[in-house]
Amino acid sequence: MTSSPMQMKDYSQKAIKKEVVKNGLTHWLTIYPPSLGLPLGLAALLFDLPILYLGMIGALSLGLGSAIINIFFRNEVVAQKYIEQLNIKLKSLEKLTLATLLHDLKDCLKIPGAQQYAGQAVEQYNRIREKYRNVEILLGKKLKTGELTYARFLGSAEQVYLSGLDNLRQIESSLHSAGSIDPEYIGNRLKSLAQKGELSPADVKEKNTLTKRLELRRQQFEKVNTLLTNNEEAMTKLEETTAAIAEMQTSGKFAQTDYETAISQLQEMAERARTYNKS
Repeated sequence: MTSSPMQMKDYSQKAIKKEVVKNGLTHWLTIYPPSLGLPLGLAALLFDLPILYLGMIGALSLGLGSAIINIFFRNEVVAQKYIEQLNIKLKSLEKLTLATLLHDLKDCLKIPGAQQYAGQAVEQYNRIREKYRNVEILLGKKLKTGELTYARFLGSAEQVYLSGLDNLRQIESSLHSAGSIDPEYIGNRLKSLAQKGELSPADVKEKNTLTKRLELRRQQFEKVNTLLTNNEEAMTKLEETTAAIAEMQTSGKFAQTDYETAISQLQEMAERARTYNKS
């Protein structure tokens, strides 16, 4: 599974405000002038040169002014740049994930007993991409692509989409793991052991080992089934999001409240998928 280096909360208003403050406090115009001004103040004190105090005051004022401007007046620009960087990372992750995923899922169709799961996974691969694209297209009709709300909304939808792809990658791994266990061979061995009657300690050990392998195979298929269900929920959330976008207004407080609610719901959906993948 390919894990995103980001978390869902990275798109929250709290995270954005934190990034704006961090940027304002670490901007070079905020840091360097005071670092030069303090030595000037010290020199003024040591060598009794009052004129150097003016340099210190000017440098400190410049640093403070830079912080204020970046935090309170350039906050939209900084926030937009922050979200754009997150979305660039998401696009890179999507490209990496899609590189071999479909081929690997189709390869699982050859695994005995896994055909039904693999078939559903291949179908989900196509459908979840389609549903994400529908959100992207409709969102582009409702908002300007340069708006911060657009970038946050699309990024949150893409998190749901990529969580679904992560699930599909885990499904592919689990199916191949289950495929390495041959139930026919195990069944024949268990049948042979049963025909022996009284079993030796080695026979008992072999029987237990074979039974564990069958249980492991069952558990892998159970996990796959859960992941497939999780993806169906994610696709439903993307469909609900598409419907909600279609109904949303695009001006005034009403629209902003609706978009914030939808963004939060998308983030929660993606987080649930990621939490399961970590377990």
